[in-house]
Amino acid sequence: ILGGATLISAVSYLFYGSVWVSLILLPYLFSYLRDWEKKQIQKQKLEFRKQFCSAIQAISVALGVGYSAENALKEALIDLQFMYPKEAKIRKEFSYMIRQMEMNLPLEQIFFEFANRSGEEEVKTFATVFGMAKRSGGDLIEIIRSTVWQMGEKQEVKREIETLMSAKKMEFQIMSLVPFAMIGYILGLVIIGKIVKKKK
Repeated sequence: ILGGATLISAVSYLFYGSVWVSLILLPYLFSYLRDWEKKQIQKQKLEFRKQFCSAIQAISVALGVGYSAENALKEALIDLQFMYPKEAKIRKEFSYMIRQMEMNLPLEQIFFEFANRSGEEEVKTFATVFGMAKRSGGDLIEIIRSTVWQMGEKQEVKREIETLMSAKKMEFQIMSLVPFAMIGYILGLVIIGKIVKKKK
């Protein structure tokens, strides 16, 4: 809110010579806040995807040393406690999943519910593959490793696209600031000129 209000006030003063014009431009603050909210949600989603990738890698390692799927989930949480703070979403989710497991809920169901809560396509895919492998007695370790690799490849492509998009956005933001800089420079010269005249 402070950032948006400052921007509107700056536009009002530079282009109209009065901060009171910002009252007329106030509706644009809601648009600014909506864009900011979308960016924050996207940022949280990206962070959660990274956390989930770390979690299933931890599960894969635990399965590799001989733990059952249920115990692998517990071991993964121990690893996540070293990697992420207590308020991290993945830690809260895994803690809740373990409580569900202790109430004798099937692990496949626990993962499906986790996938539905997260709303992430990668989590839903993993839950589906995990459930099928668990029921059919497939090689869980290999399936999880394959899933981790595919997720890593997908995230790498997304990161490259986001890097290009960020560069373009930065260019646009710099170009958007040019008019403000020019008007600010002219206003500065005018103010300095007035000060000099007063002194004379």
